[in-house]
Amino acid sequence: MLSSAVVLATALFLLPVLLSLGPVVQSSLNLLNQELAGTLQVQSCSIGWQQGLHCQGLRYEYPRQGLRLETPGLSSDKGLLGLLAAPRYLGTFTLDQPVLTLSPPGKEGEQPSDVHDRKLTSVRIPGSGKPWWERAALRLAVNHGTVLVDSGDASSRSLATEVQLKGRLADGIVNYALDFLSGLDQEGSLRVEGYINLPPSWESLGETLISRAEMEIRGMDIAPFLELTASWSGLPQGLGRLHASCSLHTSGLQDLAIQGTADLHDVHLFGGALGPDQPQLDALHITFDGERTLHAGWRLNTFSLHSQPVRMEASGLYDHATVLFTAEGSFDLPVIAAQVPHLLALHEKTRIKEGSIDFSLDIRGDLQEVIFQSRCRAERISATYIDQPLVWESPLSLHIDGAYRQGKVLISDLQLYAPFFAAKGHGEQDLFSFQASADLDAMSAQLGQFFTLPWRGSGLLQLTGSLEAVGGDGYQFATRTFINDFALTREAVPLLPIHDFFLTLQGRLPSKLDREQLFTKLELESVSWPGTLALVLEGGQKWAGKRHTSLTARGSMDLARSTSILQSLGYDPAGISLEGDLSFTGSGSWHNRRLSLHNLSAVVEDLAVIEKKGLLHQEQQLTIEVEHRAPVGDKRVVLRELMVAEDWQDFIDVGPAAVWIDFLRRKLHVRHLHVQEEHTSALLALRVEDWREPMPLRDTVVEVRLHGTDDEPEADIEALQEAIRAQLADFFQGIPSEEKGRNEIEPGPEPEKAEQGATN
Repeated sequence: MLSSAVVLATALFLLPVLLSLGPVVQSSLNLLNQELAGTLQVQSCSIGWQQGLHCQGLRYEYPRQGLRLETPGLSSDKGLLGLLAAPRYLGTFTLDQPVLTLSPPGKEGEQPSDVHDRKLTSVRIPGSGKPWWERAALRLAVNHGTVLVDSGDASSRSLATEVQLKGRLADGIVNYALDFLSGLDQEGSLRVEGYINLPPSWESLGETLISRAEMEIRGMDIAPFLELTASWSGLPQGLGRLHASCSLHTSGLQDLAIQGTADLHDVHLFGGALGPDQPQLDALHITFDGERTLHAGWRLNTFSLHSQPVRMEASGLYDHATVLFTAEGSFDLPVIAAQVPHLLALHEKTRIKEGSIDFSLDIRGDLQEVIFQSRCRAERISATYIDQPLVWESPLSLHIDGAYRQGKVLISDLQLYAPFFAAKGHGEQDLFSFQASADLDAMSAQLGQFFTLPWRGSGLLQLTGSLEAVGGDGYQFATRTFINDFALTREAVPLLPIHDFFLTLQGRLPSKLDREQLFTKLELESVSWPGTLALVLEGGQKWAGKRHTSLTARGSMDLARSTSILQSLGYDPAGISLEGDLSFTGSGSWHNRRLSLHNLSAVVEDLAVIEKKGLLHQEQQLTIEVEHRAPVGDKRVVLRELMVAEDWQDFIDVGPAAVWIDFLRRKLHVRHLHVQEEHTSALLALRVEDWREPMPLRDTVVEVRLHGTDDEPEADIEALQEAIRAQLADFFQGIPSEEKGRNEIEPGPEPEKAEQGATN
């Protein structure tokens, strides 16, 4: 008995030491991390009979949500003896100088299945009818905390400093107060205080949680918050100060009420979609008051937004029997045009002096039928263009009348009107039709005085179309466009002379659109001055596990007219013009702005190649063919004979035939292109790594064969091959230097090996 007592006493005496051992701490962390979303790390922990818990080097990371919390120490004021004497009061836990870093959520790391899906319900202590928060009490203090924004570069920006949090849990009630400062000058501040009544017993948080919060913001710097959202979404960044007050009351998640005001001052936005524009706003005022109750539903008592360029008022309700929502507002066009001229593509010599766009929306009805009306009208707009006055009396109006009944949207009347354009439509979501007409001369003339329009058209446009549901397989659509006496210019340079233009477009859309499959089938036919084109696109096919769009095309083209269009656009390779009639058929695929032609057959009748000095070459008939058998079907693995090539020319000799164009990187690869004339045939391969730059002759492989002659000197054949290579190099001298650098797009990853032919 004595020895057992001694052992027990020794064990109790050494209990704090045992609990502080590294393996014990690590085992406890492993159990805790199994329940946490994220990972918690601790350098060391210790506790004594009278000394409270002391942990050093705490680090919590949740990359999937972009969260990282670090603190040098966590401490409590109750040791084991105090906890044994009063187990319901856990003491005060203190975090000193914690740093919370927010960064864009990680694309890798935890998957959704890694995060525990815990329901918001009470946790019952075994043997007790009460959850732990009704049986325990504790206090929490956070001192001198910091919140940082990590945008991905080497530096981090302060979002909040001097973060102070005081919290207390007792009898299932959490009382809290949070304060922090913002801005480099620390002139901004936020304070939130309130309480949360946690649910008793086994009841759900969503049904019984009661809370109240009061928030006060004074002069908060919004720059770091906008920088954070910009790093996540690409929205503009900016500067400004926020003053706001807000009150939130909840009774469960079914009943809530929120009201408050917000004022923004000295707002300056830049970046993102704004481009070179940097709009500034002296003040913006928002007032909101809304509530939701289980029995009365949603109610928006007041929402108002007032600033110099925008004004809006809205109110509404939605309960179990009634739907009612009204909104109206206006945009001040002179202010908006002065702030974002580049975003609106305004002409640099145009100044809008007067005008506004008024809009309204009215929705009302019951659960069986909801009627809606929308109106938008631009009143009298006056401007100056090179100091000449411009006035539009009624430039634009739009109205939509419709209803929602039995789960379907019905548009009874849709009308859009401008002095040079009119459109109307009607129908429901399963069958909708529309028609439009426009005077392109008047449109170009009037819009060109307000906006920068590099492209200008003329002619009378007629457009009709329809959209119809096809069972559960999506929708089919059809459009027909005809432009009488159509002509087109670019920056005052004629591209297309007056002619009749005809275009039909029809196809099928999936029931649910996604970024990888915008359509299931698309058929296009056009007749215009350069020639005719018939194109069929089919989406949804997969090659090597990736979604591709297959295409087939046929058409005809007048080469003289096509050459004149290219020359008008400033692209005149080697000063060469072509004449002749081209007809072609082909098939291939499109993926990530890359075009791969698997089969191509073209015939040119009465070909003439003309340079500045005169006729360079003439041929009665020229044929061009390329044939390549591509993998089809949803096969992730395709086994083929391994090809080994020592260099580019060797790869051309053994590789499969293909024409591959990467519009993103301005690359062109051609392999096994057969060109046949009456007495000559050529096997052509070339590689253009950037068609804006001169093409090295070493990237061109030409093999010429002469038919009907056996005694042609080899030197003459080689000279002909070199001449063709030189002509191709001249042809790909690139876009004129002034075009370089325009519309640059950051390229994605390099094309797959399969595109290069290594695994084809």
